[in-house]
Amino acid sequence: MVDINSNILQLPIDEAKLELAKLEDRGYSHVILVYPVLIDGEYEFPEIINKFNQLKEDVKTIDLMLGNLIYYHSSMLHRLKKKQVLTLNNSNYILLTLPCDAKPKLLKQAIIELEDYQIILSQPHQCSYYHYKELVELKEMGVKFLITYEDIKYRLVRKLLKKHMIDFIASGLGKNIELHKRFKKLISEEYSQKIVRVNYNQIIHKPWTKGIIIV
Repeated sequence: MVDINSNILQLPIDEAKLELAKLEDRGYSHVILVYPVLIDGEYEFPEIINKFNQLKEDVKTIDLMLGNLIYYHSSMLHRLKKKQVLTLNNSNYILLTLPCDAKPKLLKQAIIELEDYQIILSQPHQCSYYHYKELVELKEMGVKFLITYEDIKYRLVRKLLKKHMIDFIASGLGKNIELHKRFKKLISEEYSQKIVRVNYNQIIHKPWTKGIIIV
């Protein structure tokens, strides 16, 4: 399995290694470690890059990759085009998170302008201003959706799963056995394999070479 994890790089190095060992025990072979950027426009975090490089050097039993969790910001397009923020594993996939309290301005225009990238929207159900119909519109524009196992407790997420509108699932904060069982009951094994493994292939195998960032 493949994971997109936004927690591990926030931990002290020894705790990060322990969390990676737990993921390996649960069957994860690849982990894309992401850290947030463009919170209030900030995007330079060299200490996190150093931590990733140390983990990459020390942890050999699981394939580690790097990326950003990009907060929607007016400078987002500029930063991406200047290669100042990271895609996921140097692919053309970007992980985007939207503000929870106010509908972002010009989002659809931004999606159009980011035509060279594949947008993954992180936990879209947390955006209270978006209901099912609005999320359908985003899907029709080519946006992918990512959830965590913990999100299955939300009715909207279960509806999105049943409609096969979720493209990726991440481990989240921890392993909840009951939520994993509920996840398995909601969808078919074929669809489950798509969102835990198959859909990640275009990210982990990096078919896109335009504007690669070397870390």
